[in-house]
Amino acid sequence: DGRVERVTTSSQDPRALSGYARYGARPRWPLLYLRLPGSAAGSAGELEERDFVPGDAGWLPDQAGLRTVVADGATGVVVAQEYGVRLLRATADDAAGLLRLADGLAARVGPEGGVGLCVPGPHRALPDLLARGARIRDHDLWCATDGAADVVDPVRDLPSPSLA
Repeated sequence: DGRVERVTTSSQDPRALSGYARYGARPRWPLLYLRLPGSAAGSAGELEERDFVPGDAGWLPDQAGLRTVVADGATGVVVAQEYGVRLLRATADDAAGLLRLADGLAARVGPEGGVGLCVPGPHRALPDLLARGARIRDHDLWCATDGAADVVDPVRDLPSPSLA
């Protein structure tokens, strides 16, 4: 039928959401932009860091400056920023794995830094990230056509909205 499956993030502008919905990309869940403060506590030593390989933690393409970090069942792709790191994409076996990854990154950047990450509203780690001091800075809506609704599992994955 010539139909193309798509995923995207929609801003809070109703015109954008209406446009995506007209083409079949319906809102699935909120995507929350968080900043987790860096920490002097915790152990950054639990993280394994290696060169990024396209496909690490999902469908992220090759880009300059990316590193892959792994912590106990969780794999993430990060990029250094001026005051910390941004977790671009991650996948974890469970919420505890993602929390260990986030805690390790927070310890790595130290109390002067922070970790930026995007968390789907249904993700089981969200309450614990907020309890660790993460603050919601903004939000979008994750939209997908019916055939692409399972591209991201909002309970296991942290998607990359900039590459949707």
